[in-house]
Parts: sequence; C-alpha cells; structure tokens
Amino acid sequence: MMNTIIKKIKNNQSILIASFQVIVGAILLVREIRDFIILPTTTEADEMFGGVVDLFKYKECTYSLLYLWTILLFTGVSYWINKKLHWLFNQILIITLFSLAGLWLGLFIFFELFNRFELIPFIVVFLLFIVVLLLFVWLEIKMCRKSYLETIGIGSKMKWLAVFLGILSVAIYFLIEYFIWGF
Repeated sequence: MMNTIIKKIKNNQSILIASFQVIVGAILLVREIRDFIILPTTTEADEMFGGVVDLFKYKECTYSLLYLWTILLFTGVSYWINKKLHWLFNQILIITLFSLAGLWLGLFIFFELFNRFELIPFIVVFLLFIVVLLLFVWLEIKMCRKSYLETIGIGSKMKWLAVFLGILSVAIYFLIEYFIWGF
C-alpha cells in the first residue's frame, strides 16, 4: 500500500515537471518566434537609427534561444512519448544549460580579471572550464539513481549517449552563435 502511494507521488512529480517544461517551453518559444518576426536585423537597425544601437535585441539574438526553448519543449513532450526519451532529453537540457551558464560565467570572470585578451590566460580558463564540464558529466552519470534508471531500462550506453548528445547540443548552440555573431 505504501509503495503504491510513493510511486503515485513520484509519478505525479514527473508529470508536474514535464507539464511545467511543456508550458514554459511553449511560452518561451512563442515569445522568441514573435521576437523573430517583429524585431529588425542588425543591418536594418543600423539603417533606421544611423548606427549600432546598444542594449537592443535584434532578430539574430533569437536563433540560439529558439534552439534552447525547442529542446525544453521537446523534453516536456517526450515524457508522454517514452520515459527513456524523456530522461535522455532531460540530460541533454541539463548539460546544455549548465555548460552555457558555466561558460558565460567563466568568460565574464575572465574578461573582468584580465580586461584584455591574452592567449595564455584564455587557454587556462578554457581548460579549467573543460575540466569542470567533464567533472559535472561524471557526477551526473554517477549520481543518477540506479533503481529509477533500471526500472526504465537505462544502462551505461544510454548514459554515454546522453553525455555525447549533451556535448553535441552545446556545440550546436555555439555554432549557431558563431555563425550569427561571428565571435
């Protein structure tokens, strides 16, 4: 009796999380699509205002966010498709978000500390970020509850697939940023 109650509570939490992911993902995706349609490009803004306008969101800013919110929406929807797929998308989303947050934080600290670009400090910060990322990936793999993973049939190959796809997702995000902004 108690085990069924605990399972229902855990299942309801999963449904709540997936529903939250769908609702938030849909809202943010619709907002970015609206921004994509309404906002001018950087060249259009230059023509309209006679130069670069600071603190203005351009159409090009929406591409990478469209990608992130699509992953969030797919993560929520995948709960009702397949539990393995939902777990996989959750891992991809977590790896992507933590990697982006860590990298942007690292870049912020780097530019604040050094206030100019030098190759050696950049390499050191980049290598430290890679070490932290790999440590995070290792902890993510180790800290997943074995009992839950066994019940939905996730083994070590699926874990490594999630890590690979998460790193690929981070690479796709930065490729979008690179091709749009060229930095």
